[in-house]
Amino acid sequence: MRPLPPATRRGRARRWRVKSASSSPAPRGRRATLVLSGALGATFLVGSAGLAFAYWSGPSTGTVSERVDDTRPVTITPGIALAELAPGASGTVTVRMGNPNPVQVLIPSLEADAGAPAAITVDPASEAAGCEASSVTFTPQDNGGLGWFLPPRIGAADGVRTVQLRDAVQMSADASDACQRASFSVHLQVGG
Repeated sequence: MRPLPPATRRGRARRWRVKSASSSPAPRGRRATLVLSGALGATFLVGSAGLAFAYWSGPSTGTVSERVDDTRPVTITPGIALAELAPGASGTVTVRMGNPNPVQVLIPSLEADAGAPAAITVDPASEAAGCEASSVTFTPQDNGGLGWFLPPRIGAADGVRTVQLRDAVQMSADASDACQRASFSVHLQVGG
């Protein structure tokens, strides 16, 4: 490379003329191609950096929601109070919940089903012996404020979760002796 003649350098930065190895000037089309491809390369580089910055620029806040057009209600199989239930004691209820939707569902809490004919029922043999279902009560449950997430439906299989609600049922101290070793079904619904 050699500098341009001094007459063309007045008050300007020094410009350099590129001389090819064959000492003949480069064809005009080639020079234009090099300049154009260099400009496109710089534009791509700057544009890519901008996209990368936009993608990884930092934390943000906001609300995300998803709409499922054909939502179906979850199923809650009546919970069974285990045999540990005795007059004056609390017991565990095992509940199976099913999700027929293609997305995960949050169950914030479970409470006795007020719409059922009887929220708590007792097995027929114990009822015939004198055990009354009203001697058992259910305390609403919310998993310590966290609720329960039900997995989504995958293919033809509903998402299923079984939970044990410890100390969720209580038997009154004045319950009939016929209630000992009775089997109680607790009909539940999703709470607010």
